[in-house]
Amino acid sequence: MGCGIKPSGDVNVDFFAGGWNSQEGDQKQGEFLNPHLISNFVVAHAEFLPFKDECFDVAFSSHVIEHVQNPIKMLNELLRVSKLKVVVRCPHRSGTQAKRPFH
Repeated sequence: MGCGIKPSGDVNVDFFAGGWNSQEGDQKQGEFLNPHLISNFVVAHAEFLPFKDECFDVAFSSHVIEHVQNPIKMLNELLRVSKLKVVVRCPHRSGTQAKRPFH
């Protein structure tokens, strides 16, 4: 989840459907996300994933949990779709990503 403009998963999920994403890049203009250039791109909300139970070995979320209204619901969705493991990455309070306005 949260594949943004640099996807790396077998299935890439993002709430942002395409265009200039102000949460990426320089934060003023952002970076352009083109879903047609991302393999297996799915537009979905982290709290309502459109996948069957236990359909992935690993569910990985990168820099998403700090943006959702209900983080517990998001975590439950990740647990639901994962067979083996859930990994959640978020900005560290002293890291460069944490200094961005949306973090």
